[in-house]
Amino acid sequence: MVELVSGKSREMLKRGNCFDVIRYYLAFVVVFAHFSVLTGANNFNWITNSGEAVSGFFTLSGFLVFYSFIRNPSLKKYALKRVRRIFPPYFFIVALCVIAGAFLTILSPGEYFSSTMLYKYIVANCSFLNFIEPNLPGVFVDNVMSAVNGSLWTMKVELMLYASVPIVYFFFKRFNKLAVLVVIFALSIGYREIFLYLYEVKGNTAYEMLARQVGAQLVYFYSGTAILLYFEHFQRYVKYLLPAALILYVGRYYVDSLQFVAPFSFAILIIGIAYNVKFLNIFSRFDNVSYGVYLFHFPVIQTIVHFQLHEYSYALALLTAIFGTVALACLSWKFIEKPILNRGKVRP
Repeated sequence: MVELVSGKSREMLKRGNCFDVIRYYLAFVVVFAHFSVLTGANNFNWITNSGEAVSGFFTLSGFLVFYSFIRNPSLKKYALKRVRRIFPPYFFIVALCVIAGAFLTILSPGEYFSSTMLYKYIVANCSFLNFIEPNLPGVFVDNVMSAVNGSLWTMKVELMLYASVPIVYFFFKRFNKLAVLVVIFALSIGYREIFLYLYEVKGNTAYEMLARQVGAQLVYFYSGTAILLYFEHFQRYVKYLLPAALILYVGRYYVDSLQFVAPFSFAILIIGIAYNVKFLNIFSRFDNVSYGVYLFHFPVIQTIVHFQLHEYSYALALLTAIFGTVALACLSWKFIEKPILNRGKVRP
């Protein structure tokens, strides 16, 4: 049988890392970006934008989830792990928004609960097809955006990337893994460029939306996997790779063609930092609630905008958004996510 990850790489992978800090960084980039857009301020500019932060999560998944499957390539166990980790807090936030919507809507209770939009929202979001109906009847209609939770579109992409793992694993076992990676990268970059071109020519926003979907995210996910498969070599040359990746990543703002290598440079940066900047490993002893932060922040911010707290005090609104989001994430972890993971004996 082909050994996808060498014994030496496995030993290196057991060493401490600071993935927790990176997860929080990516999650709060998205939080601040959405707060900026939803309040109409547009005053937060990070080196990583919100779209790249989301792609960063896919990169981490490509590294960690693929390694999980390599260690135990059982389809049943793999599926159960992913379901236990992803589904409970996801369905909780969908249900919570439906309930909260009854108190936030401009409609009467009878109108709200009899609206076909409500049930379309429930079915669409519980099916991970948030784009079909992102709105609840009469909720957030006066906000900059009326979508209840604009972050949920990524969850269907995440699930489709997870579904690709056993298929790609099969190809890795039977063909040259570098050749398989090159094909994936070429198809993913080609997919994104085609839809961006169509959007530029035709001006149809559907093409722009398609340019962000799973086809475009494959290059990020499998950039993480590529580092995993060549981890021994990656660590050997990381002191050269990290500065080169940083130059390329920043350089994409000045040289358009560097956008094509951005997924690879970003993967090198976040995984290289995770395993080689030890002082950032400060949250490993605590439970990580970054997934909850990502799921809950959007409706929390929308509620703050609904009550116009940001017009009274922008700083107070921001602090309320942060603490409200973290509080919900912690409650979800303690009472929903952690008990289910412990019951299934699955490490988060």
